Amino acid sequence: MKISMSLLLIFFSLLAFSAASVGSENNRFQEVMENESSKEDYLAKEDIKQLEKIKRQKKQILKSTKKNYKSLVVMTEFDTSYEGYTLPRSENWYGLYCEKGSCKLIKESLEIRAMPLIDSSDEVELADIVNIKGNPVAFIHGVHLEEGDVSTAFISPYNDMPRNFYSDMKESNRWKVPGLSDFLLYREKTSNIDGFKYYIKHGEFEQFLIESTPSNMNEYGVDITLHWVGDLDRDGILDLIFSLNSYCTYENRLYLSSGLSKDKLYSLETAVEFSGWMAACGC
Repeated sequence: MKISMSLLLIFFSLLAFSAASVGSENNRFQEVMENESSKEDYLAKEDIKQLEKIKRQKKQILKSTKKNYKSLVVMTEFDTSYEGYTLPRSENWYGLYCEKGSCKLIKESLEIRAMPLIDSSDEVELADIVNIKGNPVAFIHGVHLEEGDVSTAFISPYNDMPRNFYSDMKESNRWKVPGLSDFLLYREKTSNIDGFKYYIKHGEFEQFLIESTPSNMNEYGVDITLHWVGDLDRDGILDLIFSLNSYCTYENRLYLSSGLSKDKLYSLETAVEFSGWMAACGC
């Protein structure tokens, strides 16, 4: 009898201990769930605050932004976020399209929208976004040109420089433009660390393009791209389309020969230059 009572006592003790353990586990689970719920509520509130901040910035920017349209534009990067209201809203654009070595100018209008973008600091900037169809070499505005075929001496493949451009520049600091025997790009070392001055040479004419310094270089240096060489204005003398970009900036140039004396060919003062900071770049 005493043994049976002892067994019963042990049995009920185990039951009580088991119930207490389950209750304790339930309490711990409840605490964890409440903590997670509190964290989610906190994060949700922070997200709402951030969204409200962005909305306020957006309204302020849209209200205060001045429409500072550029008249002269040569555009070669179509995925770039240009600063808001810099691209002219007009039908007087010329698209330069090339296929199988032949090129033509087509007059058309562009779909351009000013849209708010968020940068890496969660600040809002207004950017001009361009909707481009096809694969143009460039779009030009503010220059009197005529539609139709244009003679072409050089087209950069896929709107990028040929691979040998980078190796030639690294090894000999010069690159000959394919198909043009008297046309080359070259660079000279400057006193600045890792700095270069870039030039274009065409026959007896020589033109300084840009100096690369640590302040205007990205990790690969200044990205110099010769997009196209040909005769846009049909005066029998070569015209050039360049871009000279570095991190967070764009700089496009169109060197037109029409109306210039030979000693002023490729002069920066007479070039169509379109440059600025990319919107919401994160710099």
